[in-house]
Amino acid sequence: MNRKIIGFACTFAILTAAIASAASMPSMSSNASQMASLHALAGTWSCTVTFTSAGKSVTANESETFAPFGMGWMHGTATISRGGHQVSRQDSYWGYNARHGHWVVITIDSSSNYQVETSSSASLNGSSWMVAYPGRAHATSTLHLTGGKYTISSGWTSPRSGKMMSSSEVCSK
Repeated sequence: MNRKIIGFACTFAILTAAIASAASMPSMSSNASQMASLHALAGTWSCTVTFTSAGKSVTANESETFAPFGMGWMHGTATISRGGHQVSRQDSYWGYNARHGHWVVITIDSSSNYQVETSSSASLNGSSWMVAYPGRAHATSTLHLTGGKYTISSGWTSPRSGKMMSSSEVCSK
């Protein structure tokens, strides 16, 4: 009986601390400059994506739409097609945490793959990103956003083959 009471007391203390900690955190929208950068993504984009591995390249088309989502987030939906056939669909959530000075992108695709990327760059334009989860990808990327155009250059080690891979994405409104 004492074990149950002690276990309940510990669980209650942990939950109370977690709730208090979350309540004291500032909202994701507390930095106006970063939020303005995120809002520059709003709208529909047409993209060309080139994937390269072992000297061979494959090109795909991507259609993306970004819209505000809650306080301080942007939600993106993307459809990737190749040869006129849909290859993948993705949802992404972009945000900035002013308290920690980090950008975050959470991506989930139609094959149940997901990843979390972060950047501590001061600006979205020119930001350098790394995959935080899953860590086995060892991926980095750079994003440039100017006017009605953005580009993302990425490089990573394939968890399946161990080979270096890269991609280049060029998008315009």
